[in-house]
Amino acid sequence: MKSWLLLLSFLFFAPNLLSVHLISIPAKPVKKELFDKVMAEKIKSMDDLERYIDSLQADHGIKFESVQYANLVSDAVRNRFYHCYSYYSLKENWIAALCGKFIWQDLSAIVIPNDILKYSMGACSQQCIVLMELFRRKRIDFRKVSFDHHFAMEAKLNDSWVYFDPDMEPPYINGTRSGLNYLLQSNHLEELYKNIIPANTVKIMLGHPHEGKINEYPARKAKFFHVITNFLSHWLWIIPLFIFLLPLHKRFTYKLNSII
Repeated sequence: MKSWLLLLSFLFFAPNLLSVHLISIPAKPVKKELFDKVMAEKIKSMDDLERYIDSLQADHGIKFESVQYANLVSDAVRNRFYHCYSYYSLKENWIAALCGKFIWQDLSAIVIPNDILKYSMGACSQQCIVLMELFRRKRIDFRKVSFDHHFAMEAKLNDSWVYFDPDMEPPYINGTRSGLNYLLQSNHLEELYKNIIPANTVKIMLGHPHEGKINEYPARKAKFFHVITNFLSHWLWIIPLFIFLLPLHKRFTYKLNSII
């Protein structure tokens, strides 16, 4: 009898019981930034976030797709997270967690919105993914904005593109929001980040800005990888167990047929 199959099945199943992160995550913000701990505890899914936004919109009588609405959704996301990548634990997706630890760290960085919202922290791309998903649900056009060392996004409100960066939390220019093209043409982009990014590194971080395709999910390959590895992490153990039990089943069936 191939007892090693039982061992293999156990090894595939055991990580699902371990709430362990192979990549360390700070338990609280490492720098001063906007973060509402109570809000992070209450909003654990996209449904929670959408209900929260809808209630604020109704309470304040804010017009949909207005600048006020843009500020509302951006402020909600920037207050919901503090800056740091969130990674899968062994219990959540042990295959991705191991790949992130031993192959490439980004392989375990979460890109699925509902999974990101299980954590209090989120990096620039992760916070934008959540914001994009909210706009997708509201049928508002969006697109990613990638820099050499940063990630932001735009949404189309009242037929104009509006720039969002919930992670870096830059202030609005003259109290209003503008699109990336305007910020670049008016040389306001660096001004937007002057008190956030050191002057000697702002051009390095924000170099080569590039707008993505409209309504394109920003991490399709990573999402596919996480969906597949999540399924395998939780159900792969059944395969060696099934192979182990199959001869027993055949033997039992044979004896039963002999008796009958």
